[in-house]
Amino acid sequence: MININKDANPGKKLKIKIDNNEYLRFPVATHLIHIKEDLSPIFEVIKKKYKKGDWIAISEKFLTISEGEINS
Repeated sequence: MININKDANPGKKLKIKIDNNEYLRFPVATHLIHIKEDLSPIFEVIKKKYKKGDWIAISEKFLTISEGEINS
């Protein structure tokens, strides 16, 4: 399940300003990512919601888990 929230996470703002540019940040909730899970299907769903020029930022933790680069 992938849910693109139209509300900011607690303590965060949807609209941020950097220099003279304003950006909207939409939190994306996914299912629990499993070790070595292929992220392509997640990005396919997400990119259908956006237009050319938009970009997606992911956390290092999200990527590390999917790559199986974790220590127990």
